[in-house]
Amino acid sequence: MASALNDKNVQRAANCFKQALSIPEHLESFVAVRSTYMLSKVLFQLGASDAARSWYEKALKRATDEGEQEYLAKLKLVYALYAEQNDQEVRKSLHILDDMELWTETADLSREIAEYYKNKEDLETAAYYFTHGGFAKYNVLNSALPPLLSFLSLKRA
Repeated sequence: MASALNDKNVQRAANCFKQALSIPEHLESFVAVRSTYMLSKVLFQLGASDAARSWYEKALKRATDEGEQEYLAKLKLVYALYAEQNDQEVRKSLHILDDMELWTETADLSREIAEYYKNKEDLETAAYYFTHGGFAKYNVLNSALPPLLSFLSLKRA
């Protein structure tokens, strides 16, 4: 039941991204690279490989043209995971996001990748990504703590 519900939500997401990308103003906006990346990703998750590859190519071109290193890494990660099943490339792309200190994105992607491997019953690889996600969450909290403490000390003064 949970999987069917998740598939329904992923399909709904794909439809929303397609609808957004059919709007010329959205397609020409700065968020279009994110929408094309997300559409490619959810289509891969749905098993719609041909459509996913098509949107992947569009997103890759746009990210390259715009110099979007974050989305280049995310796109390569998604393609390596779903199209190539190349865990070495997945880890390489994830570490690029680590180097960029995109901890929230790294935590979310690590959890998704872990679930992917768990569903394939590759528990050793899933454990690696669950652990990596915990490391990223620690960094999210660690990077948020100093500004929070500073804010709280200003409120007391």
